[in-house]
Amino acid sequence: MSRGVIVTDLLTKDPILEVINQYNFNDIEPFTIILVMYESNTRLFELVWDGTTAHFNEKPLQPTIWSSSLLYTPEAKAKREKWYSEFLFNHLNPNSDEILSFHKNAGDGDSTNALIMNRGIVQTKSITQVQKHPEAVQMTYIDLQTNQQSNTSL
Repeated sequence: MSRGVIVTDLLTKDPILEVINQYNFNDIEPFTIILVMYESNTRLFELVWDGTTAHFNEKPLQPTIWSSSLLYTPEAKAKREKWYSEFLFNHLNPNSDEILSFHKNAGDGDSTNALIMNRGIVQTKSITQVQKHPEAVQMTYIDLQTNQQSNTSL
């Protein structure tokens, strides 16, 4: 089953936390999903399927960078975390444009481990940014193959 189907399943079923705890992930490639719930207060969850076991945890609301365990070595992950840490040090309260610029430009010239990664047959295809405003949730999607951007308010 496509991992994209999981996202659709999770977004269309309630109660989502119960659905995750009962979901059958067998025969699905490993993945990580970050879930943000906007109810009376904002909550952040991480769902990691390692191919054998699903790990589902609530995470603290703090700046975090995630890197695929299948694609990046521990050293490459540490490098990415350092870039992010330096970015946050230089942008104590970053706005959405600064965050998007970080996603587009972070790295040290090594395209195999940059945030926009390119290893030939495996590469970053898009950037999705979600912003919650008091009146709506806005999603920006950038297709890196066509350089087209779309914005949607939810």
